Amino acid sequence: MKHLLSILLLNLCLFSFGQVTFNTVPINKQLVARDLTTNLGTVTVAGNVNSSGINYDAIQVVILRNNVAYSSVTEPLNYSGNTAAFNIDATIASELANYTITINGITAGNPTPIRQASEVVAGDVFIVQGQSNAEANSRNGSANANQSPFLRVYASGTENGGNLQNNDNWFYAEGDRHKDIDGNAGQWGLKLARMLMDDLQIPIAIFNGAHGGQPIEFFQAPNDYSTSTASNYGRMYYRLNKTGLKNNVRAILWSQGEANSFGTGLATQSYVNLFNDLKADWLNDYPNIEHFYMFQTRDCDCGTTSGGRLKIKEAQRLLALNDATISIMPTTGMTLHNDNCHYPYINGYEKFANRIYPLVKRDIYGESFPSNIDAPMVISAKLMSPTSLEIETDMPLQLNTTDNVTLLNRIQQDYTLRNVGSATITAAQVSGNKIIFTLSTYPGYGRSSTISFIGKNSGSTFNITNTNELELVNFSFFPIEDLSDNGNPPDGGNPSGNGSDNTNPKILQLENGGQIFVKANASLNLKGLRLTPSVDFTLDNNNIATRSLTAIGTAPNESMARVFNFASATSGFTGTIRYYYDDVDLGNITHEDAVLQIKDDTDTWSSYTDEDSNNNKVTYTFSNPIQLKSVTASASATTLSVDTLTEEMNINIYPNPVKSIINLDYNGDLKTKMFDFSGRLLLETESKTIDMSTMPTGVYVLQTTETTTNKQNSYKVIKK
Repeated sequence: MKHLLSILLLNLCLFSFGQVTFNTVPINKQLVARDLTTNLGTVTVAGNVNSSGINYDAIQVVILRNNVAYSSVTEPLNYSGNTAAFNIDATIASELANYTITINGITAGNPTPIRQASEVVAGDVFIVQGQSNAEANSRNGSANANQSPFLRVYASGTENGGNLQNNDNWFYAEGDRHKDIDGNAGQWGLKLARMLMDDLQIPIAIFNGAHGGQPIEFFQAPNDYSTSTASNYGRMYYRLNKTGLKNNVRAILWSQGEANSFGTGLATQSYVNLFNDLKADWLNDYPNIEHFYMFQTRDCDCGTTSGGRLKIKEAQRLLALNDATISIMPTTGMTLHNDNCHYPYINGYEKFANRIYPLVKRDIYGESFPSNIDAPMVISAKLMSPTSLEIETDMPLQLNTTDNVTLLNRIQQDYTLRNVGSATITAAQVSGNKIIFTLSTYPGYGRSSTISFIGKNSGSTFNITNTNELELVNFSFFPIEDLSDNGNPPDGGNPSGNGSDNTNPKILQLENGGQIFVKANASLNLKGLRLTPSVDFTLDNNNIATRSLTAIGTAPNESMARVFNFASATSGFTGTIRYYYDDVDLGNITHEDAVLQIKDDTDTWSSYTDEDSNNNKVTYTFSNPIQLKSVTASASATTLSVDTLTEEMNINIYPNPVKSIINLDYNGDLKTKMFDFSGRLLLETESKTIDMSTMPTGVYVLQTTETTTNKQNSYKVIKK
């Protein structure tokens, strides 16, 4: 305490002594990462003392909290020749308080100040990345009312690598200005950081590396990123590596896509692949990232094309749909700036932060929210009658206006139909989690009709939203399933539209633990076989469905030529099965004598009398559950023989997503390897239960090998 008092009485200016060199030392306004368990940040002071000059006995680190004595750590020096190394770790609390770190050399008990850093804090780290709407400098209105001395930025997002390397400084976060300005966080980056700071009462660091007008290819990691600041990826890596924070990034927030929407646009799958490549590199370099947040590209015409925008928006939707570590937020319900590409602060960039903030609190900090904080996602589009199109989403919806004329006008612009002939949307209503559109006419049979939600119109007033006023995630060319009576051709023929084409007999394949969930009274169409369950029905177990055009058996004990096979028996099915055929499939069978034939999980064929008199289809409704392994039709007196299917190695992996234990259901012996999504091998086992409870949230790959045949399969597993 005597030493602390003497320090307080000194005029604490910095002194330079040539005999002390630092390898690691805190600097003014630095943010160090907090330990998520202890809520403490570690300040490291390390270096060497050369005894030519003053001979220090020890190095001392003295810490003041808001200019009041907090702690002191002293390390004696042990010289080897003229040199002694020191390495001192001291801790500070993650709180809204500033710490002053003074480093003293001790000689005969007397301290001599060597170096000092003020306003040092401990907190959390986030990355903002993408194009100009991630850069988010001021277009109209200021975000700087959100500034705080406890929101920090290291250097800037400059594109000049030389300037970056010459700028070893921390700054208070700034929201309004250009990426080259020291401390740039962007308007919504600053607002989000302020909301987190106010709520959690901890400092926040924002690393904004956004660069306007650049395609996703620009942000990829080049080979030399760890040694060069010539690339965007390399400059972000340099900043996080230099500050010692690259293992402490908690999330990345991404807003990009307009630059890939010019001309014909980057292909949807190409964008998905490039983002996944970028994500894998991020996880390799910043291994403790917990979540990724994506702002969906707005349908703003700033030189881009409608077709190009549709491709990118669909890619972003698919990324979020297929990866539990990615959350997506649409930007439709926000006010555009007058350049039709960027946003003002109020109801624009401020809304970016307001919308994504609850998701960050939930995913990163474990907070529960009562309302729908995610945006609605489309699940299905079904033509329930010739002029009634039903769009189902994953949550309840609402209309935010009683002005139906304006609403319909906006909907007609926002929801676009393709391959529907002359059909247009003439009315809209919301019921629960469904949007029901009335069409002007039947779209026509066999047209591969689709619907897109382009999100052209801004604001929530004339949009269909969830109860939290979040509009739907945009979707592109979503297929419309025709469940109307007109879905069958006027002559009652095969609705597959494929006649007797059997060039691709595989009609359904479920991989990697995938499943199809069919709600009661909805239908699943498999190119001529329609399953309409009376209770919810799930098709899973990595199943494969094929359609053969070769009859089973020989006359008189033969089936129609069209035979549907499942690689493994389905779960219990209750409801209606409708089997369609073309006249060419009949052989010697007449429709009047046709019955439905079902092979169950015991490989036994059973016949069921047709319930309707329509040609080219055979229908039966099952009131008791039945397992389906094959479906065909035959004459009523036919006795079909058992045909054995050649089955692939089917492994049921469940649950997926998983929180703790994942199971591999397979009759044979397996060897299993688990990899993270960057390809690192995590474990090898012959057990069919794997404990993933301690593994970080993310995407993993299971590679299974059948020990007898050496056949391999790979499965994507999502850890929640």
